[in-house]
Parts: sequence; C-alpha cells; structure tokens
Amino acid sequence: KKRDVVKAKCLLFAVAQLAQVLISLPFAFWRVGLLPNGNPAGIEANVAYYGFGLIIYGVFNFIFLTQFFKTAYNAGVAFLLAGIPAVIIMALMEIMVHFPGFAWLDSLESADLLRQLPILVVGIVVYAVAMLSAYQISARRFEKVDL
Repeated sequence: KKRDVVKAKCLLFAVAQLAQVLISLPFAFWRVGLLPNGNPAGIEANVAYYGFGLIIYGVFNFIFLTQFFKTAYNAGVAFLLAGIPAVIIMALMEIMVHFPGFAWLDSLESADLLRQLPILVVGIVVYAVAMLSAYQISARRFEKVDL
C-alpha cells in the first residue's frame, strides 16, 4: 500500500537520524576530555545542542516528506525547500550563543545543563509531532498521486 511506502520512508529517516544522535553521544563526552577549553568551532555538544538538533531534524523532515509525497517526484526541490529553514534554524542556534544572556546555551556546567533540559524536551516533542504529522499528511497526499 502507498501508506506503507510513506511509513517506511518516515521510519528510515527516524532510524537514521536517531542513530546519528546516539552514535554522536560518546564523541560529545570524549570531546570534553580532548578539548577542555571548549569547542572553538561552534556551540558545545551539550543538552541544548541535541534539543536544537532534534528541532532541526523535525522541521526538515516535515517539510521534505510532505513536499516530496505531493508528487513522489522532484526530491531535489523538496530537499531545497526543507533545507532553507533547517539552515536558518541552525544559524540562529549558532549565533544566539554569542548574544548577552545566552552564554548558558554554550556551557557544559552542571547548572547550565539543567537549564538546557527544557530545550531538549521541546526538541523531543517537536521531533515526535513533526514526524507523526509528516507521516499523516504525506500518506494522505501520496494516496492521491497517480504513479
């Protein structure tokens, strides 16, 4: 069934992305030992980083999947449409930590990590809602596509 094709694509995205997150966790801890003075290239791989990452994944997946399954063609167009807001969110995440009052987003201190937990929770919720919504909308759209 067409719904199963959409479900398989959504599951593929989710498994690949969540595997990336899980695989990156040991390296995030390892990095703290290797570079104790902090990450010179961007935001620290901390609780907020993973929350923002899940938000970016969710936004990208929702836009890409819903656009792609409108026609089941033009994956490149869907990718570009999804990539633009994902890059904007990513840039905001990286820039925001440099503004006064937001340095805690780039911290690995215990108190700041606790402060970052709501961002992780929001990221998990956004990711879950985006994936479920993407599946429902994409499945409905793909049912109408004449292959």
